[in-house]
Amino acid sequence: MRSVIEMRVSPEIEFGYECQFIKEEKKIYGLIVLRSKLNKKEYVVSSVTQFLAEEYICVHTDTERKRAYQLIRFLNFLLQEKEIRSFAELEKYHGTEFLNSLGRDPNKIGKTAIESYEFVLFRFYMFLINKGVLREEMTRIFLKDSITGTRKINPFGVSYPEERRRALLHDIPEVYLPLFLKIAEKIAKPIALGVYLQIYGGIRVSETVSLCLEDTRLMGIGGEYGFQIDIKNGSIERTDIKNHAISTVKKVRTQHVDPIDPFSNHNTGLRLYYEHIELYYCKDALFVNPSNSKYVGKAMTRKNYARYFNKVRDEFCKQLMNSNSAREREYGAYLSRMNWSTHICRGIFTNMKARTLKNAFQVQYARGDGTLEAAISYYEKAQLIKHQREASFNQTEFVRDLAERSRFNKEELKYAISEAKQVVLMESGHEDFGDDNAGEMIYEDSVYDEIF
Repeated sequence: MRSVIEMRVSPEIEFGYECQFIKEEKKIYGLIVLRSKLNKKEYVVSSVTQFLAEEYICVHTDTERKRAYQLIRFLNFLLQEKEIRSFAELEKYHGTEFLNSLGRDPNKIGKTAIESYEFVLFRFYMFLINKGVLREEMTRIFLKDSITGTRKINPFGVSYPEERRRALLHDIPEVYLPLFLKIAEKIAKPIALGVYLQIYGGIRVSETVSLCLEDTRLMGIGGEYGFQIDIKNGSIERTDIKNHAISTVKKVRTQHVDPIDPFSNHNTGLRLYYEHIELYYCKDALFVNPSNSKYVGKAMTRKNYARYFNKVRDEFCKQLMNSNSAREREYGAYLSRMNWSTHICRGIFTNMKARTLKNAFQVQYARGDGTLEAAISYYEKAQLIKHQREASFNQTEFVRDLAERSRFNKEELKYAISEAKQVVLMESGHEDFGDDNAGEMIYEDSVYDEIF
């Protein structure tokens, strides 16, 4: 193995990532390759690919790809800055220097991301140790004997930078969803049905673009109970793209999509469904590129889907910021500052379920998750907001009564509202409302608006 795993030191050579779609297995396999910087289509598969095959064989394709790119960044660091000719020359300090360099990068990443790189490097070093590639001294650094047996030791000793909190958005109040869907219909008609399926079914974008028409079934005689979606892997191919597969799904399952106004003449989801089929019917894919696209009639990739979605997002923020309502203008500005795209739909769906279902297990089932962790987080947060609203209502009644008695003395009211907020926080068992409440307006403003 030592003679197989080696590195080719050349200023014209770099490590890269390729993938191969195996049609029979409906699975994408990741490859770490050595390629020319001048012509990246010329490459040879590196034996380091064996690391991916052994360590990440059971993970989702996106996870494998992410780990591969993290390792590739380290491998190119070794090639460009350390000029190592063989992995047998690899030392602990190489890993430490690389990890510390991440914190000094101009595009600085936080502690959590660096810890992710560190875990990949640790597994890679252990992989080389198990293959007998590294020196015996390196084995003693990473493996220590103890009373209970041999223990694995992470010896890198990284100096982590301060964690940076990304302003990610996970929800939009339900009152704004009709506007969001209306904008999608107007400026992104090819994905309007997809936006509905994502918001009311919690379907990921990779799963959405992997759907065929045969994967959708109406629930009830006239679709009054929504849709049932069969989410499966590798059902759509395009020979003109890199790995031939449009996308892969995280979990194969049957997903229910809730209706909108099901027993009325305005069943929005059903209308979007029939209009979509009439305009974009294709037996091979549910979502295809429209007539004004270079790839007209071909299955839409999730990258192109995201472009349409981001146009809807930008127009949605713009319309809110141009609203006559001061609150909507404020909320539009808030949304424009936040980081969000297609995955927010799954968050909206989860929050709607967390507000109506009885426990986290039901939320997990509705999401189609394999674990309970995410469902618990959403459910607990939904209960917190529910308690805040109940406490807010009780205190609003108190402030309204005070307003009548004080003849609307604004200074006195502001002081009373501030005190009421503290009561709300204590009764709800939380110290702060925070930005994570997905645009919930601060308590003082909401009470003040109700009074006046």
